[in-house]
Formats: sequence, C-alpha cells, structure tokens
Amino acid sequence: MTYDLHKWFTNPNWQTSHLKGNAQDGSTVLQYCHDTGHNLIYMKTQKGWPWDVKSYDANWIYDWITEADWTDPHDFKENVPKMIMCPRIWDGNNGWTRSDGPVPVKFHKNCQIITTGSNSPTFSLKGPYPYNFGGGVGTLQTIRLDYMWSPHDLEQLYLTLQHGWVLWVYKKLINAHWQIQQYSNHNWVVTGTVAPVFPCFPIP
Repeated sequence: MTYDLHKWFTNPNWQTSHLKGNAQDGSTVLQYCHDTGHNLIYMKTQKGWPWDVKSYDANWIYDWITEADWTDPHDFKENVPKMIMCPRIWDGNNGWTRSDGPVPVKFHKNCQIITTGSNSPTFSLKGPYPYNFGGGVGTLQTIRLDYMWSPHDLEQLYLTLQHGWVLWVYKKLINAHWQIQQYSNHNWVVTGTVAPVFPCFPIP
C-alpha cells in the first residue's frame, strides 16, 4: 500500500476551519493551514504569521521556511535549497530514513539575509498506527515523521488524513533518554480561516 503524504500533511477542510489545542505549558495553540498548490503554509496565530512553510511536488515534501521569532513577519529562517523531508508517495516502509547535510540555512531580518548556517538532518517515517490525540479529534490513524537535526534534538510531526498535521513534539536526549521539551497538540476543530501574511516575497 502507498500513501500520498501531501494528503496526510494537509487539513482537508482548511478553506473553512482550523485546529486549536494546547501546548505543554497549558497555553492555547492555533494552526491555520493554507494550500497554495505548491506550498503548505501553517499559520500559528490569527494574524496570518508566524508560520511554517512546507513545499511539495510530485516526488518530495520539503522543509522551506519557519519564523525566526514571533515579533516580526519580516524575520525568518529559510532552507536554500529547500530541504527534503520525505517522499511525496511513501510505500509504508517503516525502515525509511534519509540523511542530508550540510543543508544551508539563511537567516533573514527585515527581509535581508543577515547570516547563514547549516543543518545536517536525518528524517524517518513510522506508521500508520492509531494515536489518541484526545480533545475533539480522538484516536486517528497516524503517520509520524521524525526529524533529528542533531544527535540530541528530535522533532516529531504527527500526520493524519482527517485533519492533516495535528501534533508537534520536540524532544531532547538527556541522560540517554528522549525527554519531551515542548509540544503543540491541535486536537480541536474550529470554524474560521485566515490568509497568510508573508511580506518579504510571494509564496507561490
């Protein structure tokens, strides 16, 4: 069996609704999904920013842009070239992994590049398996994308067909154990959408 991971990343009802939930500290988190036909823009507030931008084509899904901070939409981090996260069509092989590096990262302030860095990530896929998100979405078949960007830092994206990307978890390896540092669990469906705000250049 094969899986079109674009469908698992995308909230199928993004034109009419968004997701809401809680972070590890109990604060409210929002996620508005917008599909341009080439990029998935995940907005984290009603202002239309900050955001994560995942690109896609017929072959791959890429990590492209994320915010540098939550104070100014002119400041952001950009992978150039876009960083491959996973295949667009996955064969369900739970042994799938991909390591790249170093991938250049450009840091922008006021839309201008101020410095550069690099990332050497390892990605892997697991699932589908049932996962209980709680809230209003409950238990759903889930594909998990693991994104290890250092030997001690791991991000996990929990993807579903019904609601797209529901849960984000950040873990750190401490005393030989992966310990949760942060999470955002978007486990309620709420009516309403917002338009993306990205002032530096058009996102196609």
